[in-house]
Amino acid sequence: MDRPSNRRIVDGRWVFRVKGNAKGELDRFKARYVAKGFSQVQGVDYEEIFTPVTRFDSLRLLVAIAAAKLWKPRQLDIKTAFLYGTLSEEVYLQLPEGRRIEGKVARLRRAIYGLKQSP
Repeated sequence: MDRPSNRRIVDGRWVFRVKGNAKGELDRFKARYVAKGFSQVQGVDYEEIFTPVTRFDSLRLLVAIAAAKLWKPRQLDIKTAFLYGTLSEEVYLQLPEGRRIEGKVARLRRAIYGLKQSP
């Protein structure tokens, strides 16, 4: 969308990682575009920090399965919990290098890594 004149724009950067398999061999390359959330100012860019944990439907399902099998859950880690975090503020992110268009930015509807509103 067009760059708003009255809002701050959060910059971002690419984070690259090399993943290996169990044998220690090269398996794949991963890339992620993250926000430079340290440039956000409380009260201007965000009001409250909230970390979504999971959808309650998923949690109820896991607890029901554990109860049916008579398991005693000791720890629960849900990898996709981050994907459900919606933003209540208007956050604008600079487009990644190589995809930048003059005067254009991305408006985020969901949280990405690096934002103050992210886990």
